[in-house]
Amino acid sequence: MSITPEFIRLEIAKQTYEISLHADDERIADGLTVSQVEVAL
Repeated sequence: MSITPEFIRLEIAKQTYEISLHADDERIADGLTVSQVEVAL
């Protein structure tokens, strides 16, 4: 299975994804909410 933009969009829509600790640290450092990241993706 490839990680494509469509795959990411579907996982967000289904709320069936995980955020790594590193990604979450980066999100917090950038002052973003999870919702803002979801919209951007």
